[in-house]
Amino acid sequence: MALEEVKAQVKSGDRANEVFVVKHDIPADVHEAVDRFGEEIVFSRFRGSYVIDLQSFMRRQIEKDGATPETVQEATDAWRPGVRAAGKTPQEKIGTLLAKLSPEERRELLQELVD
Repeated sequence: MALEEVKAQVKSGDRANEVFVVKHDIPADVHEAVDRFGEEIVFSRFRGSYVIDLQSFMRRQIEKDGATPETVQEATDAWRPGVRAAGKTPQEKIGTLLAKLSPEERRELLQELVD
């Protein structure tokens, strides 16, 4: 275990945005965590984080065009925690946003860019 700096702040109230820093003895690996807290607690914390990460992944899948319960299930079957798919290129992001505009809105935007 090693002392590590951990920072925290609150967003509202009298102490808003004031950063507090503590040094805390954090286990360096899963073996140290199990030795310190026990298997049940370490697994419980892992499971909680796992479910939250999976729910976040599921939401991203649901937001995709044409998502169905079957496509979300298929995507979650292949999902692994901590592994992210490559993001969209800037051109792909712009294309997605432009596709949501009406033809008139696209023409107006193009005219603004040309001027």
